[in-house]
Amino acid sequence: MGDRVAVMRKGELQQVAPPQELYERPVNLFVAGFIGSPAMNLVEATIERANGKVKAKIGSQELTLDDAVVTARPKLEDYSGRQVVMGIRPESLEDATLAPDIPADRHVKGVLVLREPLGSEIIAHFEVDAPPALTEDVRELARDVGSEGTVQAPSEGDTKTTLVGRFGPRSRVKSGDTIDVAVDTSAVHLFDLESGSGIYD
Repeated sequence: MGDRVAVMRKGELQQVAPPQELYERPVNLFVAGFIGSPAMNLVEATIERANGKVKAKIGSQELTLDDAVVTARPKLEDYSGRQVVMGIRPESLEDATLAPDIPADRHVKGVLVLREPLGSEIIAHFEVDAPPALTEDVRELARDVGSEGTVQAPSEGDTKTTLVGRFGPRSRVKSGDTIDVAVDTSAVHLFDLESGSGIYD
């Protein structure tokens, strides 16, 4: 199989691809959540169109999606006004003070609940006012991969979601702060809420 990796779920093959392809274009929620550490952040979002742009509404906040993401996913047309699961990898989240090139319409605000300084980076756990994605895929991932034990796992009825970002070492955020987080929306992932399949062509 060379440099290709197979991802299995309950004895069924989910995807066979090189690691970079699994990372960049996971076929479904299970593969997306299985690859990467810390794991991909998964949150419910509603797709909306406004002023020629596509936005993902997360709770009361909106993120403008990068044009390249929209162009690469023609199926998104069918999701206008519908809920999806949005996946954001930790490395696509940065302290906004360290990412001046990312415009304000691609920022989210949250409350920092845990700061893990690792020298070369800071792992920042922050809470946003939006329900977590609690599909069967997500529940299974939580059981299989396991929570890292630093933040409580989401449950039914939660109105907040904890996201994890990889911030630069110069970030000065502190626990309890309301922080502004820049999102690289050219690298977000979108999944069908019912099937868990990636939304692509």
